[in-house]
Amino acid sequence: MSLKRARAQLSGSGYGLEDFWVDEDDKAASAAAGAKFRSFLLERYTEGTFTATDTCLLAYYHTESGGEGAEDLALAPDQASTHGSEHLKYHLRKEFPEPRVQWVTVPMNTKAQLVRTPMKHPVRVASDMIRDELKALNLLGKSNPCKETVATFLENDTALGDRYEKHPVTVQALNEGIPRERIVPLSVYFDGVQYTKNKNFLGFYITNLRTPKQQRLVWLLRLSDLCQCGCRGWCSV
Repeated sequence: MSLKRARAQLSGSGYGLEDFWVDEDDKAASAAAGAKFRSFLLERYTEGTFTATDTCLLAYYHTESGGEGAEDLALAPDQASTHGSEHLKYHLRKEFPEPRVQWVTVPMNTKAQLVRTPMKHPVRVASDMIRDELKALNLLGKSNPCKETVATFLENDTALGDRYEKHPVTVQALNEGIPRERIVPLSVYFDGVQYTKNKNFLGFYITNLRTPKQQRLVWLLRLSDLCQCGCRGWCSV
């Protein structure tokens, strides 16, 4: 008997079903579906499509209906709107390590100041993230990287053309004998990030142009702190 049929009979007839009615294939399929749901939920939350309240409520209703994989993320409706953000932060800290950050002081205009004021902000160090990526690709370490791996990593350099080849940083690094795969072309962009219904940020990202699908968040700026002189926040940026 399939797990779906067993649940239908359980809800329709009121009679309980013993575990032996559910075979191992059904259990494995249920666990796999639960893992996919959890991954989907966290992906939508981290990209800003779902708020913390949405995420906790979906996890709650999914769990209450018999679903697996998101039990720890669930919060009842009367608590999700007020405690959702803290709840997710607490549980996701177990699953995702805290990023390495440094506090930097930058001059900026805020809504509370008429002139530029030094402000401290936590920033993820871009060089650390790129270094970790190169290590993960076996391009950085004690031993020399595989030639095939290096060639694959450098494939996108052709599209960059002289913007990379004749860039002063590239020219200087090559003259100093630094391997080409360690001279990484980066792009920077910023976009809005929805955190909760009342807390939103402006996110600054970097992208390794050799692996353009991987975008890394470097810095967040709270929208409520932006200058409100009519510049739409550009004074702060």
